[in-house]
Amino acid sequence: MNPKPLLTIQELQDRMPGALNKVSIDLEAKRTELREHRGNHFGASDIVDKSAIQTDEEEIIGNINRLIKVKNSIEVAMGAIALQEYGYCKSCGVKISLGRLNANPVALQCLDCQSYGEPSHLRRQTQSVCA
Repeated sequence: MNPKPLLTIQELQDRMPGALNKVSIDLEAKRTELREHRGNHFGASDIVDKSAIQTDEEEIIGNINRLIKVKNSIEVAMGAIALQEYGYCKSCGVKISLGRLNANPVALQCLDCQSYGEPSHLRRQTQSVCA
């Protein structure tokens, strides 16, 4: 099985507006779903029903929050494109690998800088200093 060829920086940039549009549509659909869900279940009196309704609403809200984060990430990446900074690490300025950008087109940091800021990296660093 042949791996998919990597997209170029330009191809990744060209896909951003469409991705933003899709996420915006999905976000609005989830917001509508939440409004309809609340309207359809207004006044439920049974505690089991209320619990199920609350669980459903929490799931929808979780999806909304996830979509908001994705939308914000795309908007930030599009801002980097506008500033001609897309594809360069915001922390160290090194060029982000094309493989990383294909895996995560909204990546703003190279893998080294991203790893450095993660808690697991900090724990490993602390363990090695204390050992």
